[in-house]
Amino acid sequence: MECGVFMKIFKMNPVHPDKKLIDKAIDIMADGGVILYPTDTVYGLGANIFNNDAVKRIYEIKQREPSKPLSILVSNVESIPLVAQTSMKQMDIINNWLPGPYTFILPKKSIVSSFVSANAKVGVRVPDYEIATGLASIFPIITTSANVADEETLSDPQDILKQIGDDVDLVIDVGQLDNLEPSTIIDLSMHNPSLVRRGLIANKLSDLKESSDEIDFEIIKDLTGIKDLLNLIESLMLKGNNTLIEILEKLGIRDILEKIPGINLEDISFKEFKEILGGLNLSEIRNIMDALKIKEREK
Repeated sequence: MECGVFMKIFKMNPVHPDKKLIDKAIDIMADGGVILYPTDTVYGLGANIFNNDAVKRIYEIKQREPSKPLSILVSNVESIPLVAQTSMKQMDIINNWLPGPYTFILPKKSIVSSFVSANAKVGVRVPDYEIATGLASIFPIITTSANVADEETLSDPQDILKQIGDDVDLVIDVGQLDNLEPSTIIDLSMHNPSLVRRGLIANKLSDLKESSDEIDFEIIKDLTGIKDLLNLIESLMLKGNNTLIEILEKLGIRDILEKIPGINLEDISFKEFKEILGGLNLSEIRNIMDALKIKEREK
């Protein structure tokens, strides 16, 4: 497919995307095109994973070493087994976090070529972003940050094009993205989940032991608000063997949360839990943080 001077730009509303334009973008990728598109984290470069020439173009645009794998974006969680080998335990974990800003590393299936990933694993994403999942509705697509390797990740499509050049066939432009954090990468290919990259998790939480069921209450001293608390809970769920309710119990905040009208902690996903905590008022947040400090002093 021709590129550069023939590049198209689709302006799109991220809340109400134009499905006809998404279909045209799919057609461009079906013909071997490379696109620049928004996700729930950063702008990404996309192509049909089954077109090796298009995949190679992405490596060239990013100036990325071919030995470094690219990740795959699928339209929904149910599509993950099409490109990766999954167990029931792995799918239980995945279902708790996706759709969302996470990439899960899994053993790849033979349908995924060595051009996408030269090793036996592949990263898979299901963003919480209608445009991105719509683009993968016919075939899985490549997802990788739209930047030159080892250079800054930018949030505005025009700035991105200045960095990577115009060697893409289509830009889906929703304007500047508010978030510049990449996805959190979690390796599920081993016996215990392993955090590879913390896109949304604070670095100081990285010292949590791999399979520890205990909570280091020294960490609580550094928590300044709900975002830090969610980071802590997220790390504990991924690193350890505790459920969300068990962690809230150990933190001493389960009872407080269950007293808040509209909160039912039974069978709740972490994604839903994050949304609930994001909607709390200042008084409710203060009560939670005070309870954490009391629990920390008790230890």
